[in-house]
Amino acid sequence: AVKILEIAAVFLDNVQVDALLTITGNSKIELMELLDDLVSRRLLVEHFSPGGELQLHFSHNKIKEFVTEEMSKSKKVLLHKRFAEYYEAQLKQTDDDSEHYPRIMYHHQESRNRTKYFEYRLKRFAGLVRINHEMFPEINEKNDHTKTAIYLDKEEIEKELNLIQEEYETIGEYESQEGFKEIQLVYLFTMGRLQVDVGNHQTGRQLIANTIQLAEELKNHDYQYKGWFKLVHMGINAFDLQEMAQALNAIEAQLARVHDEGALGKWLRLKG
Repeated sequence: AVKILEIAAVFLDNVQVDALLTITGNSKIELMELLDDLVSRRLLVEHFSPGGELQLHFSHNKIKEFVTEEMSKSKKVLLHKRFAEYYEAQLKQTDDDSEHYPRIMYHHQESRNRTKYFEYRLKRFAGLVRINHEMFPEINEKNDHTKTAIYLDKEEIEKELNLIQEEYETIGEYESQEGFKEIQLVYLFTMGRLQVDVGNHQTGRQLIANTIQLAEELKNHDYQYKGWFKLVHMGINAFDLQEMAQALNAIEAQLARVHDEGALGKWLRLKG
């Protein structure tokens, strides 16, 4: 039971039974018996999320704090690393992945993996920010099948961008060259897209071009396509037919080398 409490104390918020089952390695029957014991002793409390998922939480924060303080630092780091791996394994490369990002960020941060934390901070920021016609970012966050829109002013978005820039430069000082290149790829595309969205088109275009160049070097086809499609949309918005045609031709050439069903569908719609 102590082992279950220790693992439960590492969760960011509510204790998710499926995650607990995977991380403990217990059978469902063994886990249910242990949880029944903890619930009957009023250490944990059961409840259902708005989406109908069975979850648990500590009956009092003081219990969670005590369990956490009693664990060794090495145990906490290893558990947080295991949690980060678990949530990363849940990613399906869809828009729904964003709901896992806060937990992945939290566990990477607590396991002292600064590079992975920054990677998911960038991905979350890129996925959440949407620019409306008034040039204000709109952030949509998913939480148990509900969405809340939060609007930020330019000062707030600039502050976040500056913090990201500072962290990016710090990581670049100690991260290995190969490891840093993967982070650099996400950074270049994210910042390029945001620069375009806030009206800094020339700066954004150069960052996107750098993204494509680095993606080619790393043979990362996903970011090659992302960069080219961004250039296509920039060409459309600026009525620059030459830029649009060049990007579409680059996509066509890449599709001839490496088939990608999703990219092909997008290319066909834009080409038509």
